[in-house]
Amino acid sequence: DWECVCAAPESGRATGAAASCTRDECADVGNAMVCQAEGQQCRDDGVPSMLGNWECHCVAPARQPDGPGVAGPAVCSLDGECADRTNSEVCTSVGQTCRDPDIAAAGDWRCECVSPAMGASGAQAAGECALDECATACATCAGTTCSAAGQGCVDG
Repeated sequence: DWECVCAAPESGRATGAAASCTRDECADVGNAMVCQAEGQQCRDDGVPSMLGNWECHCVAPARQPDGPGVAGPAVCSLDGECADRTNSEVCTSVGQTCRDPDIAAAGDWRCECVSPAMGASGAQAAGECALDECATACATCAGTTCSAAGQGCVDG
């Protein structure tokens, strides 16, 4: 059986026919970092003919009154103590999001990791977040590259 495989940076494959190729612009570390640097998530619809349409999305509980940011950060609004830019910037400056679990209580805001980073949140301080590049799913990410070659992935 023969197979058509899309050329990088697109992904897709099909056996005995032309492949349907997609391109996730968020797999481009530069694009993803634009969003992550603001504590936001990068999303792309994967249509290869549509370049420059990746978006930055605010992470709940933040809202994006003007919609997602196209090819750049969104404008996010937060409630409670996180609405205070001094507090929220503690989080967003390290790619995390600010969450105030009880807007009626003082001093309970936290910084939380933004997916795909994982870890412990921080009370009125940055959390301990780490990005496991092997667990991140995308066509050009470490875990996908290694598994496609029949190998394991370890992010040290």
